[in-house]
Amino acid sequence: MIFSTDDFCKSTPSTHLMIGPLDMMRKNASRMRVVSVYDLSGSESMRALRHLRRQNLRAVTGKEDVEVESDEILRQVYERLGGRTSYLAKVSRADDMLGEQLIHRHLLMS
Repeated sequence: MIFSTDDFCKSTPSTHLMIGPLDMMRKNASRMRVVSVYDLSGSESMRALRHLRRQNLRAVTGKEDVEVESDEILRQVYERLGGRTSYLAKVSRADDMLGEQLIHRHLLMS
């Protein structure tokens, strides 16, 4: 993650020292919190993918009772893609999840 500021340099009136942008950001850093976001485990990924896929199919078809792909296909998607939630969400909206996730996997490798 990159933090930036519009303040380039600022001189303090009492000491006439120049304070750079890093020093300005350090003062504010003590009020920031670090939040770690991890990839989902296999079972969590399968559950999330199934839920997202069902939600998407319901929105597209307008039917409440929709059939989601088999656990085998969902497992293949997870094995090739991993547990990153943003990619699982993109793949769940695709017509062909296996074809779509291959494209995203290729982008990850490049």
